[in-house]
Amino acid sequence: KKSGRQYIYYHCTQFKGKCGSKWVKEEALTAQFQAIIDDIAVPDEILREIIKTLKETHQGKVKYHNELQSELQAEYDKYQNRITKMYEDRLDKRITDDFYDKKYEEYRLKQEEIQSRLGNLQKADEDYYATAKQILRISNQAPKIFKSSEPEAKRQLLKVLFQNPQIKGVTIDPTIRKPFSIFSKRAYRHTWRPQRDSNPRH
Repeated sequence: KKSGRQYIYYHCTQFKGKCGSKWVKEEALTAQFQAIIDDIAVPDEILREIIKTLKETHQGKVKYHNELQSELQAEYDKYQNRITKMYEDRLDKRITDDFYDKKYEEYRLKQEEIQSRLGNLQKADEDYYATAKQILRISNQAPKIFKSSEPEAKRQLLKVLFQNPQIKGVTIDPTIRKPFSIFSKRAYRHTWRPQRDSNPRH
């Protein structure tokens, strides 16, 4: 406006032709997204229950991880012992140089494969906790983040939370991405909140 005030509206690009969609004020879209994000947010008490469950399942995961790591390390050491013994046999002329070179290459390839599996195991473990921590943080803090952020940060958060949200008339019809969809109040209300017995026994 000539006064310097700005009024921002959004509208369909009409890339596929005119669709009769309406112009929607930015404030109206923001308010709708805020309400949907509020619905996704995991309350603090529910978050504590989720963390408690993750800690309980973590114990079994640690045991499996350590057992698998020990098995891989034992296999690696087995080939290292073979290489050491084979080197001694070579010095004592019990095996030929050609045989030594062939088996050495074979055992080293086996060890490289094991090292790769050990590396992937460690990375998967680190990625699991980093991803879980990030998901829980977003699910718990999303309303505050969205409300206090600049437009570009809002847009990035919406890309993380939603998949191709559509507008029907002037109403947003969102598809919440997994795993955030399971944190929707409609989804987890009956799963995480304590249930009361409608027919208590005396």
